[in-house]
Amino acid sequence: MPQRKQSIPGTFQRNYTAKEVAQYDYCPLVWWHEQYDVAVNASTDTLFAQLVALEHEYGTQAPNVPDYQVIEQLLVRRGAFSEEYQASHQQHDAEDYNEYRADSDEDYAESVEKQPRVRLLLRLAFITLALGILLVLLSGILLSVLTLSAKWTPITLLFASGVGLLLFSLACFLLLFNERRVQRERLIEAHHQALGLPPGELVYENTDSLGEALTSDIYPLLARPAYVVKLQNNLLFPVDIKPIAQNTMTPEPHHVLQVATYCLILEEYAEEPPTHGLLRYTDRDFTIEYTPALRRKIIRLLKEMDLCSAEMPPALQKQKASKCRACIYQPICPVGYGK
Repeated sequence: MPQRKQSIPGTFQRNYTAKEVAQYDYCPLVWWHEQYDVAVNASTDTLFAQLVALEHEYGTQAPNVPDYQVIEQLLVRRGAFSEEYQASHQQHDAEDYNEYRADSDEDYAESVEKQPRVRLLLRLAFITLALGILLVLLSGILLSVLTLSAKWTPITLLFASGVGLLLFSLACFLLLFNERRVQRERLIEAHHQALGLPPGELVYENTDSLGEALTSDIYPLLARPAYVVKLQNNLLFPVDIKPIAQNTMTPEPHHVLQVATYCLILEEYAEEPPTHGLLRYTDRDFTIEYTPALRRKIIRLLKEMDLCSAEMPPALQKQKASKCRACIYQPICPVGYGK
């Protein structure tokens, strides 16, 4: 990524992810529960223990208790009722996720070393280097053991041949260095084209969730977009990937806001602010325009989010019934209950 421009830090209580901003835009109370509900941050074992306690207290009526319903849905979301989860629960808790994928630079380097031309130049460089050193050493040994009356012509030829091989080896190493660079650029370009990204330089990638977070010095924001492309006009272009199908001709508004949040952060990483981003669903792509209205909305939502706390939820008065019926917090939500 390009270096971030120096800015004056803002005065917010904490940092928020771009995903949080999108979630708050979708439903402020969903965001609040995800941040401050004790059950959300509890361990799976603790949630199971709470279910058992509610079953002891309410008996067969426990599934009708709102707290029971929410805890059950949280466990379902975690996959805690699947056999695979039960079998590997302890193992996954102890694993370091960094072991699942090597660094992308190492991946490219490994692929480059497998290229036939690179392997040929590498072998040729080391063979000629070894032969050159051998001939130079041999000429030195012969020079030390032969008498001054001996003919110098064979030794001179031997030494010259060794030096020639060393120079040839040096040339091979230079060609090898250049070939590695060319092959790496080809691999990166092929990867870029396979991803279906716009022309430019891929400067950030986070498809494995291990990418370094992009942060802002002005706003309390951090984000990990799937990709950031530096376009040919030097503008940064964020890409967000949603592994869902979008069966309409318009993207979800909160997904649009998430892409716009990436753009707001990237303002500090380039001389000119981004003008567009890409929102990719499994069935279609949407080019998102980064407008002043979206920028103002993000800043307004950040101020609203920063006023919330565990004791002070968002002041939401109403919500669409379709959102409430699909929400796992509906049984305990004063706005969504009964819809």
